[in-house]
Amino acid sequence: MTPGGDVDSLTHAALGATIGALGFRRSLGSRALMAGAVYATVPDVDMVVSFGGSWASLQWHRSVTHSLLFVVATAPILGWLGARIHRRWPPGRAREASLEGVHESSWVQWGLLAFFAMLSHVLLDAFTSYGTQLLWPFSIERVAWDGVAIVDPLFTFPLLVAVGTALSRRRAETTVRVASATALLICAGYLFGGLALRAEATAHVRDALQDPSAVRSDTVEVQRIRALPTLGNLLLWRVLVDEGGGTIGVTHVSLLTRQVHGYTRWESVTGPEVDAARARPESEIAGWFLDGWGVWTSEPSGAETRRVRWHDLRYGHPLEADSSLWGAEYIVDTERGLATSAEWTRWGVSVFGPSSFAAHWRLLVSPASHDP
Repeated sequence: MTPGGDVDSLTHAALGATIGALGFRRSLGSRALMAGAVYATVPDVDMVVSFGGSWASLQWHRSVTHSLLFVVATAPILGWLGARIHRRWPPGRAREASLEGVHESSWVQWGLLAFFAMLSHVLLDAFTSYGTQLLWPFSIERVAWDGVAIVDPLFTFPLLVAVGTALSRRRAETTVRVASATALLICAGYLFGGLALRAEATAHVRDALQDPSAVRSDTVEVQRIRALPTLGNLLLWRVLVDEGGGTIGVTHVSLLTRQVHGYTRWESVTGPEVDAARARPESEIAGWFLDGWGVWTSEPSGAETRRVRWHDLRYGHPLEADSSLWGAEYIVDTERGLATSAEWTRWGVSVFGPSSFAAHWRLLVSPASHDP
């Protein structure tokens, strides 16, 4: 997972291929599937910024190439390129050659395929918790709707079925179109269902916070609250609560059992070492990316140095409340009052391993509250 949190390329490619199968296979042939898959992964060309280091990746990934402007501007170019390749190497199979319009397909058709495939990429990323800069260059704010996790096989599976159906030579054109349309409708319903479940998770935790016994904590004054889907499902949600004053609470809620699991407060430390870390130019990037959901910690790392961390609380191990997936890490020379290094780094916390999946399942199905 790169800084910013990517939906996996397989899902993007399958979504683009399904769009190609539904709307363009009749006119462009089976190449529409391959082209749709390729076009749908074009926005991730900005992954090259990772060679510039973690800070460049954090700042520029899901930026320019994930904007609506980029989609509109590059679709005609990619359409022209697709049409040129298609004419230079026309389809050879008799079945494809007999399809109406395959040889005479224009750059407009290829451009429309590129437009819808790339649009599917940037909108799907916007449904995740790290979002995209959809309105770049007019705004650098990340649009994040918290409707689906960055990895969710339940979303990907219908797309793979549709692509497999389209690739089968024995399937009639009508069958392919029905399978593709069904898959896209299921995925659209899943995304918008995620938005509805997000609102339900938020409301459930907000109500529970008014009852100390429900979350085993004092009554909380909520300034901001945000529910984020956990990996691979829409029934277990990680909920962050901004209490103000640098304090953020973390809890999980299962919509399957209606149970809120624990409530852990993170309280940001203050002091000269944090001031030194904030003074680093990289902290401006980190603060923008964290969007108010980060907390500061500090611990000794040497005789005259301290390790200061700015934790991103949006992802973490569900049963380790004092864990976060990644964040900014600084080494501060306490003698000179200077942060000598600053890195955006991933901690040793696993959100994909067996223990994490087991913890997610435990919180999802258990009727009893589990404190991290």
